[in-house]
Amino acid sequence: MSNKKKPRNKIKALLRKTILILSRVKKFFLTNQLVLLFVVVSSILFLGSTLFFFVERGNNEAIKTPFDSIYWIIVTMSTVGYGDISPTTLTGRFIAMVIMFVGVSFMGLFSATIASGLVERDIKGGMGMLDVDLEDHVVVCGWNHNACRLIENILESQKDKNIVILANLQSKPIQNKNVYFVKGDPTNEVDLHRANIERAETAIVLLDTSSGNLESADARTILTTLAIETINSDVYTCAEILDSKNLPHLRNARVDEVITSGEFSGRLMAHTAVSHGISKVISEILTRNEGSDLQKVSLPDEFAGKPFDDLFKQFRDKENSIILVAIERNKEVFVNPEKGFDIEEGDNAILICRGTVKTEDLL
Repeated sequence: MSNKKKPRNKIKALLRKTILILSRVKKFFLTNQLVLLFVVVSSILFLGSTLFFFVERGNNEAIKTPFDSIYWIIVTMSTVGYGDISPTTLTGRFIAMVIMFVGVSFMGLFSATIASGLVERDIKGGMGMLDVDLEDHVVVCGWNHNACRLIENILESQKDKNIVILANLQSKPIQNKNVYFVKGDPTNEVDLHRANIERAETAIVLLDTSSGNLESADARTILTTLAIETINSDVYTCAEILDSKNLPHLRNARVDEVITSGEFSGRLMAHTAVSHGISKVISEILTRNEGSDLQKVSLPDEFAGKPFDDLFKQFRDKENSIILVAIERNKEVFVNPEKGFDIEEGDNAILICRGTVKTEDLL
């Protein structure tokens, strides 16, 4: 008795697997209408051309090879109708009628599905529902009133740079082909993965005021930077905070640069009160106007051992009037260093210049 049951159990198991596979295939085609239509159109092309070839061959001088039949059915389905090949038999004409009716209908559906898919993707992209597949891009986490200007300045200096906005907004805030939008929470690792933070070059964590709660803004900045560094410790992270008391937390999170917005604006106001016009100078440098473009450039190795003062004079005498402001060395910045300060290999120069300056322009 048990021996009889074994074949039955095997048959039942095989049937269950077959039903499971068929249900998965059905689900795949229902959720991928374009694939389904492609399979249907391809099947019509294959079956129709095969039947037409065997029916017309020998009776129709224009049908000599299977390619002639394939050419005829494509021309018929696309409603071009050159007329160089036409059916001569009754069966062939019946096949042509079916192909014209069924084929044109499915070709229309095929075109409509492609168009609707493109429109749907564009809508989802504008609503931040799609993941991004980029590399060496900039991820802007959070949103505030300065974010638009920030992104515009990045695009001005690097026109081909891709920027991903990761914020809890209703729709894409900036319409630009290089700007992508992911709707989500920057403190959430899942949403950071959607913005492809693991392949990003730079992450900018803004003081997020979109929720209206300033008291928790710094806490969100810290949580976001921790999540970013956990996923990708190589990404260059710049964070904005409101209270300088939170600086130690960001240093523990290995943030590369921190901007204290409240402290910065307070110091600027103090300098403006004492020396009128200072804010105009700072604004002129930061807005990338002609002649006041602030840049960082790698110094050639030939400059190693040269005094800072000599380079200052050498750069100033160039056609684009380069002003050497500071030297960056091992992530430490020396602004207007004292006399006797010499250049070392690997140093970067912070410059005020006209137009874009490259390393070879300094020689």
